[in-house]
Amino acid sequence: MITPSNQIHAQAYDVTEGLHCASCVARMTTAVRALPGVADCTVDLVGRRLRVDVGPDGPDPTQMIAAMAAAGFAIRPVVPAVPESDDRQTLQAGRTALLAAVLGLPAAILGMMHVGDPLSIWAQAISALAVVVWPGRTIVRNAMTGLVRRRYDMDVLVGLGVMASIGLSLALWAQGRHELWFDSATMVLAVVLLGRWIEARARTGLTQAVRLLGARRPAVALMVDGREVPLAEVHVGDRLRLRQGDLVPVDGTIAQGGIRVDESLLTGELAPVPREIGASVVGGTLVVAGSAECTATAVGGQAWLGRLEDHVRQAQAAKPPISRLADAVSARFVPAVLLIAVATTIAWILLDREGGLVHGLIAAATVLVVSCPCALGLATPTAIAVAVGRAASAGILIRDGAALETAARINTVVLDKTGTLTAGRPTVLSAAFSPGSTREKILRLAAAAESGSVHPLARAVIAFAAAGQPATAAVPVAPAMAVARVATIPGRGISADVEGYPVVIGNAAHLADQGIAVDPSLDGRATADDSQAAASTPVLIAIDGIHRATLAVGDEVRPDAATLITRLRALGIRVILASGDTSGAVAAVAVQLGITEIHAGLDPAAKIALIQELRHQGHRVAMVGDGLNDAAAFAASDLGLAVAGGADALSAIGHAVVQRPLAVADLLDLGRRTVATIRVNLWWAFGYNLVAIPVAAGVLWPLTGRLLDPMLAAAAMGASSILVVGNSLRLRRWKPALP
Repeated sequence: MITPSNQIHAQAYDVTEGLHCASCVARMTTAVRALPGVADCTVDLVGRRLRVDVGPDGPDPTQMIAAMAAAGFAIRPVVPAVPESDDRQTLQAGRTALLAAVLGLPAAILGMMHVGDPLSIWAQAISALAVVVWPGRTIVRNAMTGLVRRRYDMDVLVGLGVMASIGLSLALWAQGRHELWFDSATMVLAVVLLGRWIEARARTGLTQAVRLLGARRPAVALMVDGREVPLAEVHVGDRLRLRQGDLVPVDGTIAQGGIRVDESLLTGELAPVPREIGASVVGGTLVVAGSAECTATAVGGQAWLGRLEDHVRQAQAAKPPISRLADAVSARFVPAVLLIAVATTIAWILLDREGGLVHGLIAAATVLVVSCPCALGLATPTAIAVAVGRAASAGILIRDGAALETAARINTVVLDKTGTLTAGRPTVLSAAFSPGSTREKILRLAAAAESGSVHPLARAVIAFAAAGQPATAAVPVAPAMAVARVATIPGRGISADVEGYPVVIGNAAHLADQGIAVDPSLDGRATADDSQAAASTPVLIAIDGIHRATLAVGDEVRPDAATLITRLRALGIRVILASGDTSGAVAAVAVQLGITEIHAGLDPAAKIALIQELRHQGHRVAMVGDGLNDAAAFAASDLGLAVAGGADALSAIGHAVVQRPLAVADLLDLGRRTVATIRVNLWWAFGYNLVAIPVAAGVLWPLTGRLLDPMLAAAAMGASSILVVGNSLRLRRWKPALP
């Protein structure tokens, strides 16, 4: 039975033990999805986080923790209001690696010196066993339980390799032989644990974006009565005090006083903005001047900062299509290596009648140790995590990790005009009224009809009617008049009954649809200068079925729009301007920006048809719009990018949200670099195993007369993972272009 989406809720857990490689991810995913009431789950190998979507009959946190413990994992619930840190786990991993190195030092030194007297052999054996039963016990225990329960992961390979080396050494010692491998067994564990510590340190850098966001959340909030309370104890409706220098602790509304706030975290703009009574403030922003009291409207994970952290984590955990090959290989990798190890032993016994068993067991142990599903598992998520974090710091909110791979393949960008290439805050430049009409009455009726609309053109009309001033982000209050039967036609206009008068506002096509004749003598652009007239949009107003006035509404081009077009062309991308505005207005903007391919007068359906035709021709299309009225076009495109600002970014529709147009080119460039990095990682991971496993099995024995030492195999295995992580970390050097 399918559970309705409104009955599904998400649970988030930190994975503290058992998650090391791609095989672990596959095993955990299978175990979680097998639980009753689980709709879906994602496992983030880099962030060590499990996200589970459960229905009403799904497991609660206690049941989930018990189920994961049975599957070999330790998890704990995430508290959204408290920023998590990997520092403690990293410190513990470092201590464990150091302890393994210290305890295994006697075996390593005596083994390399080939000291064969009984006392030194006893010292090597004790040293090796100490490493196994103390710092290495988790690996060995997981290997044993993994074999019993058929849970194959990285610990199975390492644990079996170590136990094979120690078991063989004990057997040879019992026969009076001195070709012992205690030193290799101890150093294998020490090197593996050292590699995990290095990975943990690198992971701190990979999740830096989320950590920095968490740092924007203060530990305490100041109540109006002077008490400082932990942030987790603040509830919706609480009254808080904001002072100069404070980070705003939660989302809220100013109830008293006034402040200036640095909102660069939201918008990228460095200039502080005023926030007076009734205005909203967002948690994580900085009070640079003034003091105020605010009422909390959203806290914890429901606040803007919490939702942003969640978006970044989900995007970092998402798997793009390029990872499917690695996932398919990783799921079968460990069983395949176990078969290769067995085949290696049998081959040595058959080919070498005298020392085949010893050589075969050593070669098999080396095969187990040298194999590295970690590199395969880390190849994609490390690059995605770094790229998503860098994008977030550059004002690009990626809602889906797959968007990065799609961005890398984009060759055509379709741009909306209003709110995307232009500021989206149009102003009435001029107006023309029919003879005998009362200007004030027409504007009052028009403003009342538009009072419920948030469209930029409607705001311009309302502002012009109220004061004759340009529209701003704050919509003026329309006159208090009775408005009924409001109908909005996307891409056309609006109609309503105001105080008994039928009012129709929109373009010429909208009036024609209503059976209203357009008066060609009413050209609101006639009194504007040539440049304004060319770029303006006529808004026609009809009262009582008669065309009474035309307003010329203009919008200015964003400062960085021209740079965006230049950068897109430098990336070899075809640029198309598609707008529902008039051909004159669209052409004027195109001329200013140097765009040669334009489509004007498009309603939402026509935009969809244009994008579908481009895709049918084989183009990979990105649609860039304001995120609201372009929602259908986003769905039709390969990649939907919303240009938005402030807290609205989280509610915008699209694969990604950019705070400024120039960031569109930044995202496409970052996508290409990310996919190139993933490909290098995958080539290395696959290539390493294709070469390392045959060498470990002994294919070079006829040429060198030597087998690969398990200790060197462990070092190579750790190095492969570290190289993949290091290659991904190079993406941290990527920087967005500045206008």
